[in-house]
Amino acid sequence: MDTEANSTPLPAGDNRWRCARCGIESAERTCFVIPPAHGKPPHDVRCVTCEQAWHASRIPLRFFTYQFVLWGPILLFVLRPSHWAIDAGLALVLVLLLNPLALLVHELGHLFTARLTGLEVGGLSIGLGRRLCSRELWGIPVVLNVWPLTARVFLGSRYAEALRARVWLTTLAGPLANAAMVWLSLRAWQMHFGTYSDATWVAWGYVNFVMGVSAMVPMQSNQPNTARYSDGWSLIRIWTRHFNPAVYAIAALSMRAVLRYEAGDYAGARRVSEEGLLRKPSNEGLGIMLAACHFQLKDYPAALRTLEPLQALADLAPSTRASIQVSNVLARLTLREGARRDDPEMAEIIRLSADAFAAFPCSLEFRSAHALVFLVCGEPLKALELMEYPLYESAKPSELGDRATVQFCAYQALNRDTEAQEALTLALRLNPSSVDLVGRMGLGCVEQATPASEELPVRG
Repeated sequence: MDTEANSTPLPAGDNRWRCARCGIESAERTCFVIPPAHGKPPHDVRCVTCEQAWHASRIPLRFFTYQFVLWGPILLFVLRPSHWAIDAGLALVLVLLLNPLALLVHELGHLFTARLTGLEVGGLSIGLGRRLCSRELWGIPVVLNVWPLTARVFLGSRYAEALRARVWLTTLAGPLANAAMVWLSLRAWQMHFGTYSDATWVAWGYVNFVMGVSAMVPMQSNQPNTARYSDGWSLIRIWTRHFNPAVYAIAALSMRAVLRYEAGDYAGARRVSEEGLLRKPSNEGLGIMLAACHFQLKDYPAALRTLEPLQALADLAPSTRASIQVSNVLARLTLREGARRDDPEMAEIIRLSADAFAAFPCSLEFRSAHALVFLVCGEPLKALELMEYPLYESAKPSELGDRATVQFCAYQALNRDTEAQEALTLALRLNPSSVDLVGRMGLGCVEQATPASEELPVRG
């Protein structure tokens, strides 16, 4: 699949693109990653969902490469040769334990300096991959993920006074925190030289030294739909024209709303979204988040009222417009009262869903929403066909729950009771709110599919 031949549009003058991995096609250019022919591999055209799955699959490899290829051999080299066997094993254990701690020290340097300089902290995210846990500490959402490769503190500011200087100092504080640990390790090593604990201090100092130095190297990494900068690159970029002070007015609030929403605190996310919209009423990201919170809190008319002015915005990114369309579809489906397919309201629902899905057919969220429209229109076979998509194999549990919910409704409509029961059991385990949603749309009868003696899980 790593070929240059795939990096061109479809032949015969067709203005569509095809993903070389999952096979979806779309005329929307932003649905795809199209690398230059002579750039870094892979060179094949791929949709954004395949790109995200590719990056996610490489995280464990990056983690172990980072740990054992970089840290392990150099630590074995710097540790003294006496008691080599003991120091070698100790070094490897220390690297695995101390690297996440050094990462935490680095981010705490950013966080405390942000507080001291009057910046807002939207949240702290540690690691990559699947989420382990999320908590709110001192009003700051903290997320811990599986692979402690990197971390981020999300900053913002209500006021623009001296913003560049405050952000610059906060950015510099991370590497300085690691530098302070290096100095502390050197002093402690001098005090404990000749004992087994001196290996611990050497390891701790070395881990902080490499982390601080690597953070100061100007680098940029392009992830799907975003670009990430090292501290060194950010320190330069802050003083250029690329620095946008307006972004910081709502940046912290936006991320705090997202983290609270992902943690299931929909009321808290709604409050933060409303606060952000008071600062910048036209922000489409906060508007979509507020509508999603209304939707999760079952206030569907409020969700629809929030989405209506967003659809009129002319300068929306294609992916943002598609998200608004799908949110509008779901809200309207829950509020429809026996609307037939030929009704104007239902025709508009079908149009919005078809437009979003045609632009981004790789989106599992858009795919599930489009399948629900097929179910409402009485076409369960088409809904099941949409669920046969290879990227569901690497989907999140909530996305797999959406898929199982669609399958449950479709199987029940086709009188395939055994398969409907199996799909319902899976949907209730992975995403109970999805089952509740289709019930409000008039799709799928849980009571009919479930034996009376079986207790269903209740989501509070």
